Amino acid sequence: MRIELLFPSVGFPVVLVTLLLASGAVSHGAEDANLVPNPGFEEGIDQWKMQIGPENRSLGAVVDADTVDQGAHSGTKVLAMSTDIPIRYCVSTSYDDPIPVEPGKRYRVSGWVKFADDVQPDGNRAAYYIRLALMEDIKVPVQDPEGNIHVGPSGLVVRNPEYTQLYTTSIPQEWENIEAEVTIPDGQHFVTVDLFVDHISGKVYWDDIKLEK
Repeated sequence: MRIELLFPSVGFPVVLVTLLLASGAVSHGAEDANLVPNPGFEEGIDQWKMQIGPENRSLGAVVDADTVDQGAHSGTKVLAMSTDIPIRYCVSTSYDDPIPVEPGKRYRVSGWVKFADDVQPDGNRAAYYIRLALMEDIKVPVQDPEGNIHVGPSGLVVRNPEYTQLYTTSIPQEWENIEAEVTIPDGQHFVTVDLFVDHISGKVYWDDIKLEK
């Protein structure tokens, strides 16, 4: 940012004052850079992959993930995920090319989600959340017994042993923001971003996913 103040001469020379704030602006922009590739799904589902929870892979569920050209939170496209029976599944950024992060540093996780009218939650264990799958190194999952980071509605953040706290009976059918700030645990150098739907059948939409330092 550049501001110039000119004072007209009244019996003394013109004074030019220049304030340069560019360095602060550049620093702020770098801090806010989104680390998620293809975060608004404008390039289809490139760099994202469907995953099914290992406990559900033998159930024969029909799952689907693609983009649609209407109803986006922003831009023109939105991710649409669906399953015919209520299982735990997600769409994830690449495990082969995970996102580098810095241990001990704070990051903001956010995204927008809504569900279609046909959704059916499975009893009292329905949930939807953004998971940061922590990795000590490329293809080396977290060994910390507290496990991965889950970010749910209303900014709730839990690690693996407490993720049942994410269970809900309220399923949004208008765009809802999921957002929280988290600290990357010591020893973890990479993450994937996983958009999870847990025991809710029907169609769900995700858009504008962010991970910002």
